[in-house]
Amino acid sequence: MENNAKEIAKLLLKQRSGDITTEERQQLQTWLQSAERYQDLANSLNDSAFMEEQLRLYNRISIPPPEVTLRRLQQKPTLVPLRRRIKRYFPYAAALLLSIGAMSAWYLEQRNNTEMSQQEVQNDIGPGGNKATLILSNGNTIALRSDQDGIAIGEDGIRYRDGATVSDLDQVNYATLHVPRGGQYQLTLPDGTKVWLNADTKLSYPTAFKAKERVVKLEGEAYFEVSPNKAQPFLVEFDEHTIRVLGTAFNVKAYPEQQQGITTLVDGRIALGSKDGPFQTLRPNQQAMTSDQGISIKEVNAQHYVVWKDGVIVLDRQDILSIIPQLERWYDVEFDRDAFPAHSLTLSGEIPRDISLSAVLAVLGEQLKFKFEIKGRKVFVKS
Repeated sequence: MENNAKEIAKLLLKQRSGDITTEERQQLQTWLQSAERYQDLANSLNDSAFMEEQLRLYNRISIPPPEVTLRRLQQKPTLVPLRRRIKRYFPYAAALLLSIGAMSAWYLEQRNNTEMSQQEVQNDIGPGGNKATLILSNGNTIALRSDQDGIAIGEDGIRYRDGATVSDLDQVNYATLHVPRGGQYQLTLPDGTKVWLNADTKLSYPTAFKAKERVVKLEGEAYFEVSPNKAQPFLVEFDEHTIRVLGTAFNVKAYPEQQQGITTLVDGRIALGSKDGPFQTLRPNQQAMTSDQGISIKEVNAQHYVVWKDGVIVLDRQDILSIIPQLERWYDVEFDRDAFPAHSLTLSGEIPRDISLSAVLAVLGEQLKFKFEIKGRKVFVKS
């Protein structure tokens, strides 16, 4: 099928551009009428939604062999909108579209090989999105709008990005922003500090910083861009540890089920310590691992650990069991870990966070030689 699929993709491209000959058109029709799978392939290649998802995978997922290291992100990536990429590439990229055609053929072949039923297709799970609940100290709980990506706290109350009111601050001196599994949300604190909250995360904070220190409490993962104020240091408390900040950008990952808290410094300077131990200072591109045994620091590429807020999951020589928790939180699913066979292969690359779970599993399964099955909100490995 693979060679014919490539020829079909080539002829479809020529037909679209008007360069197809009469003989080629006849050959194309012969192929399409010879087998249902070829007609399915043609329909998929002419389906803009399907092709956009395949192009997104092609441009953004790179799973090289384990000996190939992940391309270093030297600067914050600029995520070009997909439709703009297609428009830019199309006039020049017959070869690229042929590669996409081959990928589409592979995708359809995988569907046939796994005998995916219509019910399984319907069970596919879309990516997470803007989802959060705001819990106020006056007892009110507010489900935040999903058509907005963040809120800001000001002297006149709490507002969405578009200016619409969320709540006034009457009898409210403390709040907790709770982002569930399958969610993400942004927050601008009263001092102008910006916080991106990942899935399954809680951030508690005062609605006005009146004390000598600006203190917030974190459970989960968040990226901070702290407004500088030497007279009023910014503190992030998680587990039994505290981060002391003057003004900087950093990421904290501290889920309760983790054995270690992970703090990654992007820019500026922070000091990290436990309640009983001394503080240690981090420089940009350093990462601190905190546990009951103390604090260890290593050099990293910090951008790998913060691009989740820009819509990317980065894999850096990770095995499947270390990848699963990220997918579980973002897609709000549960993997059947007991069914996973022992596997030493590690993966490196980028997974866009705006594609369906089945698309992610198709790529991971091809590399790991697994067959995944989605039932409800559980993911199994098929034997």
